[in-house]
Amino acid sequence: MDLEVFNLTKIYGDVVALSNVSFSHKRGSVLAVIGPNGAGKTTLLRIISGQLRPTSGSVRLLGYDVVREFGKVRDLIAFLPQDIRAYFYTLTPRDYIVSYLLMRGYSFNDARRRAREVIGDFELEEVADKHVMNLSGGTIRRMFLAMIFAADDAEVYFLDEAFVGLDPRVRVKAWGIVRRVARSGKLVLLASHYMDDVSTVADRVLVLSRGRIIADGSVMEVLESVLGGVRRKIVIRDSPAQLRETLADLGYHVTVRTVGDMTFIYTNDVGGVASTLSDYGVRFEVNPVGLEDVVIMLGGADEHS
Repeated sequence: MDLEVFNLTKIYGDVVALSNVSFSHKRGSVLAVIGPNGAGKTTLLRIISGQLRPTSGSVRLLGYDVVREFGKVRDLIAFLPQDIRAYFYTLTPRDYIVSYLLMRGYSFNDARRRAREVIGDFELEEVADKHVMNLSGGTIRRMFLAMIFAADDAEVYFLDEAFVGLDPRVRVKAWGIVRRVARSGKLVLLASHYMDDVSTVADRVLVLSRGRIIADGSVMEVLESVLGGVRRKIVIRDSPAQLRETLADLGYHVTVRTVGDMTFIYTNDVGGVASTLSDYGVRFEVNPVGLEDVVIMLGGADEHS
């Protein structure tokens, strides 16, 4: 396998960020990591990429131990962190991309050539030579995506919340580029809270909760594992008090999650629950479940009626 993670644990003081995480993966596909805030997604990516030492356990990436042989690993990876910022505001997107490639060891001519290619791929032609200080946040994010994928010498790409701030059209374009890079034989690891990104791009999904893997597989396999075969959900805005108790009294088995003023009801008897809600005059929607429901389900303690 191209990526092998063995019993990975990371502890910060009293906080266990990762606990005995183990899995393996091969190149040519996109591996996505999802889960609630604090699940350990960024910690996992940082350890795999050699930026952070584990408390215990090990990672082998392309045959190298990422701690003991980081010098060899470093040249094979490209990492886009979620908190990346444009600090040199008088530089242009072309300057950023070329400078990054020069630091990776590209010749000036090759760096300029690759910059032209990815500027086209990410539709940055109109802003390529404008100062970053004059660009929108979404355009700067697109610039950083172009910069990372300009590094065609990399074998592994790490994307931590890579698509934040992109408009819908550019986002779809970026998805296609990520899939194309993966299909060319590279390994792409993606951490995201945006489930549309994951559902569209990922070949495999790891679900983390409190530092542990609780589901692993294709999108459909993960939905089956976490949601237990539930295919549809009931969504209520401003749900009435005692709703859960009322459904329990009527004999329905449901899992309920409340997020802000939104209530989500997961049940295999959607028809029966929907009919009862209608009888009580409750306004609701019935929607298909998706990966966002996996994260919602993990966001709090189980609430069964």
